[in-house]
Amino acid sequence: MVSGTLSTDVVTVAGLTVKNQTFAETHKEPGIAFLAAQFDGILGLGYPEISVDGVTPVFLNIVNQGLVSEPVFSVYLNPNSSAEEGGELILGGSDPKYYEGNFTYVNVSKKGYWQYPLQSITVGGKLVAEDIQAIADTGTSLIVGPSEIIDPINKDIHADSDGSVDCDKIDKLPVIDFNINGVSYNLTYHEYILQVNIFGFPRCTSGFQASNLPFLIMGDRFLIRYYTVYDMGNNRVGFARSK
Repeated sequence: MVSGTLSTDVVTVAGLTVKNQTFAETHKEPGIAFLAAQFDGILGLGYPEISVDGVTPVFLNIVNQGLVSEPVFSVYLNPNSSAEEGGELILGGSDPKYYEGNFTYVNVSKKGYWQYPLQSITVGGKLVAEDIQAIADTGTSLIVGPSEIIDPINKDIHADSDGSVDCDKIDKLPVIDFNINGVSYNLTYHEYILQVNIFGFPRCTSGFQASNLPFLIMGDRFLIRYYTVYDMGNNRVGFARSK
């Protein structure tokens, strides 16, 4: 369990000065996440309904203090993990340089996480799940969800029990479609298969992971394909194809 203290100070984010922002200073963290990861902390951008001890999240304070012209933020994730620029967070708008076309929106179904209804998932045209609750989450690398949803997907993409996939056959893997508010968002193996080299040997792994969560986490495997805007003013999430 994480332990620490709550502190209040002036916080500056992307040139915006946020007054009286309360945040947690941790003294003890479980595991090695903060030792192994290349970051120093977590900037939560969810709704206050899930805030620990009722602390007002930083983006809500940004909005309440009139620091942005509209109560939205957006995220671009670079699919090239070795690129110097890993992505972009825009507070108060979006950046057309990183997406094409128009945003299509889905209403938030439950405030807390950025949660929304997902009508169906098909793999190569075959229905594997429908009427699901999902959340958009940049803090999760994979697409994570209940085993009754994830296991059939991993079976259809020929993933072993440890998630391994034959690298020589990934170009034959099916397209996976997510129907969100009547709009089809597809992923190819380029997005949902992680390809790495270990000591000069290629290794391919499924980007889908089973858990005991009651909803589907649409993590970075989905978000590298779709630029995402989080509209707190209208309580909705918008997606557009990343360039």
